[in-house]
Amino acid sequence: MFFKNKAFRCLLFSCVVLLVLLTAEARKKKKQCGKPKKNLLKNAVMLIVDSPVNGFSRNSTNSLHGDVLERAVAPWKWRRNHDVTRIPATIFEAECSTTYCTIIKGQQDMNYNTKVIKQEMMVLQLDLQLSKPGCKSVYRLVRMTFAVGCFCVHARVI
Repeated sequence: MFFKNKAFRCLLFSCVVLLVLLTAEARKKKKQCGKPKKNLLKNAVMLIVDSPVNGFSRNSTNSLHGDVLERAVAPWKWRRNHDVTRIPATIFEAECSTTYCTIIKGQQDMNYNTKVIKQEMMVLQLDLQLSKPGCKSVYRLVRMTFAVGCFCVHARVI
């Protein structure tokens, strides 16, 4: 009954052709990507990353720490560090606002210098050599150092 209907036969034929094309494309992609190297799979883990992964905005940073970055004796500003091949792609880093520390009266004291506080952080970095276009991306867990604030030190006297 259904097969006698010309529109149904046309639709059925289109679906079969589409299925054959999709299967052929999947096989082609599988051959193109190839099998991962055995030593790569030895330490591989599956990682599921929920959105958003791009860190946080400058406004949320200020709300997390209040205005401490402006009230500190070694004040700093946030600088955006963006890398599309990294997860998280955006990380805000501290940049000292002044060379010398600010004393209570708001004046800079040349006896004290500002220095950046650095912190190591683990990030996922896209491995461009192992990631092929159209295939699954390969990320490596790497340790990177980022500036997280500023502090005062005695100035060096030479």
